[in-house]
Amino acid sequence: MSKIAHKIATSPAPDTVRTRRGPANACYPLYGEGDLADWEAVENLRIGPPKLEWRDVQAHIDGLLDVAQPLPLEKFRYHWRRRCYCWPEDLRR
Repeated sequence: MSKIAHKIATSPAPDTVRTRRGPANACYPLYGEGDLADWEAVENLRIGPPKLEWRDVQAHIDGLLDVAQPLPLEKFRYHWRRRCYCWPEDLRR
C-alpha cells in the first residue's frame, strides 16, 4: 500500500462543509421559508398584466410586509427565483 493510500485508510473522513449560496439567509426573516403559493403570487405580479420590473415588485412586496431595510435588488431576485437556501431543497431551482 502506498503512503497516501495508507494515510487515507487510517485517517478519519474529512468533515464536509456545505457552502450556502445566496443572501446568507438575510431574506428568511423578511419573506420566510420559500412557499410555492408566495412564489406564484410574486411571479404573477411580475409578469403582469401589467408587466412589472423587479424593483417595482420588490417595492410593492416590501411595502406590504413593512420591510424597513430592503435587500439589495439582486438578492431579492435571487430569493424569488428560488435559488437561495430559504427554499426547501425540493423547491429550489
